[in-house]
Amino acid sequence: MEPSYSFIQKASKGFLFALLTIISVVLSFLIAKNGAVIAYSIVFLIFGVSIVILTISNFRNGFLLMIIYSFFLFEIGRLVEIEFPFGAFIEVFLILIFIGVVVQSFNVNNDESVFKNPIGYAILLYVGYTLLEMVNPNSSSISARLLAIREIVAFVLTFFVVMHVFKTYRYIVFFTKFWLFFALLAALYGMYQEYFGIPDFEMRWLYASPERYKLAFIWGRLRKWSFLSDINAFGLFMAYSGIICAILALGPYKIKARIVLAVSALIMFISMSYSGTRTATAMVIVGFAFYVFMTITNRRTLVFAVVAVIAFLSILYGPFYGATFSRIRTTFRGSEDASMSVRDVKRARLQPYVQSHPFGGGINTAGNVGLRYEPGHPISGSFDPDSGYLRMALERGWIGLIVNLILYSTILIYAAHQYYKAHDPKIKILYAAYMAGFFSLSIAHFTQDAMDQKPVTLILISSYAFMIKLIKFDSSTKLNTSSET
Repeated sequence: MEPSYSFIQKASKGFLFALLTIISVVLSFLIAKNGAVIAYSIVFLIFGVSIVILTISNFRNGFLLMIIYSFFLFEIGRLVEIEFPFGAFIEVFLILIFIGVVVQSFNVNNDESVFKNPIGYAILLYVGYTLLEMVNPNSSSISARLLAIREIVAFVLTFFVVMHVFKTYRYIVFFTKFWLFFALLAALYGMYQEYFGIPDFEMRWLYASPERYKLAFIWGRLRKWSFLSDINAFGLFMAYSGIICAILALGPYKIKARIVLAVSALIMFISMSYSGTRTATAMVIVGFAFYVFMTITNRRTLVFAVVAVIAFLSILYGPFYGATFSRIRTTFRGSEDASMSVRDVKRARLQPYVQSHPFGGGINTAGNVGLRYEPGHPISGSFDPDSGYLRMALERGWIGLIVNLILYSTILIYAAHQYYKAHDPKIKILYAAYMAGFFSLSIAHFTQDAMDQKPVTLILISSYAFMIKLIKFDSSTKLNTSSET
């Protein structure tokens, strides 16, 4: 490294100018001859090398870069308008971060076991059952199995990584502020789409799929998706983020911080309404109800509950009109709503298969995904199971569904145990906020594929680490002296 640097220092300005000119001419020629592909490749190469070096040298910074990328990867795909698996870069990030963790852990005395806790055991059970599904005789697709292996490896790597990333209370708080900032950006961009219109490149993406446009244009208005993957993912993520912001606003923080959190939550909920995702509305009610029951003896909670009920009843029965309010109200019609009736019929039609196949039809065999990877399968077809739990039951059987519910139940029960065990109010409010957000998503998973969307899945798995680690910082001494290593 030093000889090269010394050579550059001693080289004449004329030589460097000539060298850079030659490089520029060659690159210009290649771009002119081969089009934008070369230009994109050069940009990706420069950024790629920089990110590799940064991630391996400091895996926490690499993790933050991965979170940022997970927010914008879908918008990048819409902007460049080329067919490319941008989602695969998340796995690349995870591998690089894992390498960084391993490399930097050589000089650290770390006796902590990542999986030696109830949540870790539940994850190992879930992973073990998923691996057994690789030999499910009801499925024959190799590509479906390879995709499943990729997904489960990404899940395990993410949990392993976050258990090493979040070593201190300060870093957990920092990360909470970090991802909520980008969630607020997503909310603001959703409002921009509502008030100022959709940019041309996003409209081209929307018109590229008639089915996508059909889902987006309802009741005379265009539903918004911000820069996230799709409309439903945006609505659910806004609900999740808004719940956490609103609950943190009730925490023992300075009045300025609480105002910022409360205003951010309001912006997120407003932007959520522009997505027209009714499940997101239900998430907010469920999340707040969970928090109220968790902290019912707190006077501030009672005030919050009264205000929340008044606001809910005002929206439900008040003199507010328009497509947005009408769609919110249909959330609570249940089976009277046409789309909910369709989902009920679909669920009833598919239940006999689940009951007769305890191990399911095999991973990635249901609905449109199954039509792509195993088109002749009995549960594949041009439909979406809608429910994450229904997909789980179809592909992994009712045994797999039970294993999945054990994982979710373990996370909530363990976190609740730690919440009541903790004494520091700042620790308790973080537990309560992330538990309420997780619980609301687990309920939304009944009608949507709510738990596996990016970036929320990365934040969810990060919250598993919080639920394990926060209790260790339940001391004023530790809160004041903890610093990032």
